[in-house]
Amino acid sequence: MALPSLNGMRAFEAAARLGSVKDAAEELHLTPSAVSRHIRALERNLGQDLFERGFRQITPTIRGSYYARSLSEAFEAIWRATDDVSLSEGSRHGKIQRVRVLCVPTVLNLWLADRLPNFRRLHSSVDLEISTSGKRANFDLAIVDEFVYKAGPALTLLIPLLLTPVCAPSLLEGPVPLRSPADGSIII
Repeated sequence: MALPSLNGMRAFEAAARLGSVKDAAEELHLTPSAVSRHIRALERNLGQDLFERGFRQITPTIRGSYYARSLSEAFEAIWRATDDVSLSEGSRHGKIQRVRVLCVPTVLNLWLADRLPNFRRLHSSVDLEISTSGKRANFDLAIVDEFVYKAGPALTLLIPLLLTPVCAPSLLEGPVPLRSPADGSIII
């Protein structure tokens, strides 16, 4: 079997990752109809649907999710290899590299902000662009407080979040002492 069109694979991967043909078209600098045509041609070539289509929404099928994840990893490997070759040839030495970071405000305020001066001192050629809101597609790194499989095949869970309720000792001994997290709603 011959490999499908690279344009079809790029269009499919972007649409699956972004969850939207329109957003994929914006990222690839194509029209939404062109992205749809590429995806349909890819599906014909593979002999199966890769998306379940609803009104203005697409959801990858099980095989589509697997294919999208595999393509994301392959495109990432191609990007890294190209970047490595470019660096070894000296074409990017001395240039500022922009890294777009999306993170929740809590992480920025309580963890990241304190580490930024040291990072900037060690990596002066990296221009960090930090945002706490925006399109989920316009970043290089995201630190988010959710991990939904539908959010994209390129996401990797780094740290499982464990929440522990805490309170001041005085609230355990007051006239109405707290005994469970639900008791806190009385005070608030």
